[in-house]
Amino acid sequence: SNVSVVKNNIILTGSNSNGSLGIAYNVVTKSYTTTPRPNGHGESTAVTVGHKVFFAGGIFKPSAGGVPVGTESIDEYNLDSGQWTEIQPLSNLGGVPTASIGRFVLFGSDAVTNIYDTKKNTWISLPRNGPQALPSAVSIGNLAIFAGGSGSDVVDFYTLKL
Repeated sequence: SNVSVVKNNIILTGSNSNGSLGIAYNVVTKSYTTTPRPNGHGESTAVTVGHKVFFAGGIFKPSAGGVPVGTESIDEYNLDSGQWTEIQPLSNLGGVPTASIGRFVLFGSDAVTNIYDTKKNTWISLPRNGPQALPSAVSIGNLAIFAGGSGSDVVDFYTLKL
């Protein structure tokens, strides 16, 4: 499961025996809104842009004892409308660490960082300084940093003009 904060809401997603759920808890009204997540997977990463939360990657757990498989789908949850939208990724998302800068969502993979413009619904891809499986990601202001990962000491810095 993962968590993100939008306006006065805490957004949670995760999987249980009934599939994948999204739950929004409003801290002002102390009320819950529950909605099924369309692609039925958990263990994804989350990042917030405005009133939207983007959930990327994760594990799809088939019913009836099937073998769990990785997924590269991206689900967008719009808090204003309460609707889910599937975003088609540009390419292999890899371990899918995420960061955001303004209206942009950055998805790290082993060899490239894919950047999604949430206003224009367009993608660009930038090369990485070296392979990074499952790096950590953080952003502040207009700077995003992807660092380390499985057996890597590579650090990538991305600065976007907003």
